[in-house]
Amino acid sequence: MGRSPTGFAKCAPPTLEGYTDRPCLAEESRYTPWMTAQVDVKALTKLEKLRLIEELWSDLSDDDSKIASPQWHQEALDESKRLHEEGKATFSNWSEAKERIRAAISDR
Repeated sequence: MGRSPTGFAKCAPPTLEGYTDRPCLAEESRYTPWMTAQVDVKALTKLEKLRLIEELWSDLSDDDSKIASPQWHQEALDESKRLHEEGKATFSNWSEAKERIRAAISDR
């Protein structure tokens, strides 16, 4: 398996010849189910970190039906819907929400 300048191993599915552009984090192919990796995250560039996050997210979201949401998620959604239907919901843009969250956190 070849290595890119970033230290990522270049990976290819076992059925294809050559390499893909997508990085993986071990000498084994990214399609090996028992693959483990240790990465010095502090040594990665921002682009490499983003690629790593993208790989992780892609893997995690492959079949999100396997991940059950906790019951409180549904309860929070139901409560938000109820408040909206009753006209009691309040909304704010993201800038206002961030300011409100930061103020609440800084008071702790």
